[in-house]
Amino acid sequence: GINAEYGKQWYQRRVRAPRHNTTCHMLSPLCSTRYLSSVPDPPDYNVNLAPLELSEILDKCNIIDVRQPEELIADGVIPGAVNIPLGELPGRIENLPDENAVFICRSGIRSLKAISLALQAGFDEPRHLQGGMMAWNETFHNK
Repeated sequence: GINAEYGKQWYQRRVRAPRHNTTCHMLSPLCSTRYLSSVPDPPDYNVNLAPLELSEILDKCNIIDVRQPEELIADGVIPGAVNIPLGELPGRIENLPDENAVFICRSGIRSLKAISLALQAGFDEPRHLQGGMMAWNETFHNK
């Protein structure tokens, strides 16, 4: 029936659609734009920070980790980061400092969504850790 046909179409789209791979979103600033499409005025600056770049300015940043609490245990944390899961961010974003905000997550996708929320809240050039904690751990902990 209709449900079977819909399921078949969904499966075909999932199988045939090109997947957004880790290399792409970790290395290309252009890939960031698809996640910031809901912003009325997309950013005209590079939102990406590589792990080494972030480590050099860590003491000047307000780091907001948008992962779930259990992910912090599994993947570690960046010193000084404040944990606010992405689902809670809209209700708490007004209370965060808007200067030098850097969002982090596991792979860099949720942090891009957080940038979108921050821009809508009037933040001044929020950025994110490109590749997330996966890239951080690979760079500094060989994980």
